[in-house]
Amino acid sequence: MSAKKSATRAARAAEKAAKLGVNPVTVYRDQAAAMLGVDIQTIDGLITAKKLKASKIGRRVLIRVAALEAMLDANPAVQS
Repeated sequence: MSAKKSATRAARAAEKAAKLGVNPVTVYRDQAAAMLGVDIQTIDGLITAKKLKASKIGRRVLIRVAALEAMLDANPAVQS
């Protein structure tokens, strides 16, 4: 799936969740990539390196939003 399609899909999912008044607990790999502004391959690499926890349900890989936040907290921003 192209980055543009992934971003569109993530935007639609976020819009749908906002209409329902809920925040998603989990996101798909492409949604996580769009949230972080990286490629899906980067997300896959983080999962493989065990820097990002993910669960597989059927053929879908789900990532907890809390796991994304925890990974970012564990890797503080670089000071310039």
